[in-house]
Amino acid sequence: MDDKTELRKEQKRIYQREYSKKTNYEANKKWDKKNSVRIPLNVYPATEGDILEQLEKQDNRSGYIKSLIRADIEKK
Repeated sequence: MDDKTELRKEQKRIYQREYSKKTNYEANKKWDKKNSVRIPLNVYPATEGDILEQLEKQDNRSGYIKSLIRADIEKK
């Protein structure tokens, strides 16, 4: 094959890859909006540095916070 054909094939592959990323992103975004709730949490380093430090140590902050809440629920 000639160089132009190879170039067109490569451009097509790139376009398809990018299109797939975009559509998957949009699908995930739509699913998240329908099936989850986002709860922002502000932590002020000046007054809550201990909380921030503990959160930064965690690999999975969301899981850590959820486990603390579940432990609190079980106590009651």
